[in-house]
Amino acid sequence: MSETLYDRLVSQLERKPADTDEREQEVQALRADVVVAKHKITLLQAQAARREDELATMRARALDLENELAGLQVAFKTRAVIDQAKGILMAERRCTADEAFAILTQASQRSNTKLHTLAERIVACYSPEPPPTPDMMRR
Repeated sequence: MSETLYDRLVSQLERKPADTDEREQEVQALRADVVVAKHKITLLQAQAARREDELATMRARALDLENELAGLQVAFKTRAVIDQAKGILMAERRCTADEAFAILTQASQRSNTKLHTLAERIVACYSPEPPPTPDMMRR
């Protein structure tokens, strides 16, 4: 027996409440998915913020280490000139390394001159070539 238009409409009307319930369940499921997705987004945003803070801390630490390294490189380079000046003073005054260093630091303080600058001047007096300055060494 063939189904008439009337029969199909009646059948659809009878199924409509079930369809509506299924649609309502789908809508509720989608709403739940949206809530879960929003929660995940919030968690990911918090995680990203923490990582940005960690990255900023690491960058600051790296900058501190770069500055420390630059200072140590300058100190290492100027130390050679200071050691040469100490050697010159030790030879001239027949004194120990500690005494020569004390003489250098006292003269530096009295003349308000940086120790390495004073050492460069002393070495320059006894060297055919001027010693390299820290600025020259950076190039």
